[in-house]
Formats: sequence, C-alpha cells, structure tokens
Amino acid sequence: FSAPTVQQSEADVVLADLLRSEAGQGLEVSDRRAAATALRGALGTNRTGETVQWQNRSSGTSGRVVTGPSYQVNNILCRDYTHVVTVEGVERSMRGAACRSGDDGWLPIT
Repeated sequence: FSAPTVQQSEADVVLADLLRSEAGQGLEVSDRRAAATALRGALGTNRTGETVQWQNRSSGTSGRVVTGPSYQVNNILCRDYTHVVTVEGVERSMRGAACRSGDDGWLPIT
C-alpha cells in the first residue's frame, strides 16, 4: 500500500478513537502517521473486508486496518473498521467508524 503521508495534525484527528483506546497506547508520532495513512487508505476503498497493513521500521510497531461495511448517515458516506496494532509483540485491536469529511478526509464517529 502506498499513499501520501498524512500530516501529524490530521493523523491525530483521524486516530482520536485509537489514541484513547488501549490499542493506541504507546504509539510514537511516526507510528501515528503510518497508522493514519493506512486508515485513510482503507476507508477510501470500495470493498468490505479490505486489509491495509502498515509498519514503522524504526519503532518496530505495525498494524492493519480491516474495512467493514459502508453506509450513509444524512447523505454522508460512513464506514466501520477494525484497527489492529502490534506494539512490542503485543497485538491489540479496536473497532471504530468514520464518516467522510470534505474531499479526502475522514472524521471518527465517537
């Protein structure tokens, strides 16, 4: 998977749910950017069950985003997903949902 890197401010918004979860604890800044880039790429796919993997070679942290079904809320495209993060060999996951915001952005539903 290759996509333009997400800026840090966008990464923190997109990953708000992940960063509050146990799965997001211990993520470095570069981990968050890699995770957000993968999440944005996964959410933008048209298929349920699509997996987008990411890895930060400098920290050893990795993860994957698996897309759930997409649906409409007030004429806005939304999608469920599962984000699995592996930090120091420990795998944790969290489920979330996000809705399209603007041209390329997604905002978490909290």
